[in-house]
Amino acid sequence: MNQICIGPAVIEFGAATERSTDATAGNCRSDHSKGQGAWQPPMDIIEYEESYRIDLDLPGIELADLGISYVDEQLQIKGLRNRTKEGEDSRFVRRERELGEFRRVIRLSKPIRDNGIQAFYKQGVLTIRAQKAERAIPKSIEIRLN
Repeated sequence: MNQICIGPAVIEFGAATERSTDATAGNCRSDHSKGQGAWQPPMDIIEYEESYRIDLDLPGIELADLGISYVDEQLQIKGLRNRTKEGEDSRFVRRERELGEFRRVIRLSKPIRDNGIQAFYKQGVLTIRAQKAERAIPKSIEIRLN
């Protein structure tokens, strides 16, 4: 099982380099100070023999504000974290949580089945399970005597 954590942009699983990674803890951090625009939630991609599992940390995002699609062999995840409403008599002293839209586009190293994608959202974590296409699963071929 391979596990990598990759920063923003279109990624090629197994071919991309890690960005903004804390090597001691294995944590990904996006670098918003370079004007990359939309925020990027942290993500882990885990490869199994017959599938992938993708976990995204999305606390504070409503299920209705999330979307997943699979187009041209790319898994696309979009979402929106809205600003919290504060009273007129209050102000933020410090605000570190990212707001607004995000978009992650993932191209895995092996093709996945169109109908083999499932998504679950629990306690602020989006988990996507994607089954590899039949042609991507290694097989042993039996050799018979003639």
